[in-house]
Amino acid sequence: MEKLLKVNEVSELLGIPKGSVYNLVHEGRIPVVKLGNGRVRFKPSSLEKWINSMEKKGRITRKITEKPCLFL
Repeated sequence: MEKLLKVNEVSELLGIPKGSVYNLVHEGRIPVVKLGNGRVRFKPSSLEKWINSMEKKGRITRKITEKPCLFL
């Protein structure tokens, strides 16, 4: 069995604040093991799969939401 990671370890691993990790858990966007009493842990193998699933290939494009401003 692999060692489960704590929130602070995942925070350091991902380079994000602990509050952001808790937000990801609350939103159901990150794989988590719930132990009860509000305690959560993370399986390294599940985190790795999650990170790999978020990897995008190709170019990043932006959607233009504002109309261009024309100065006459």
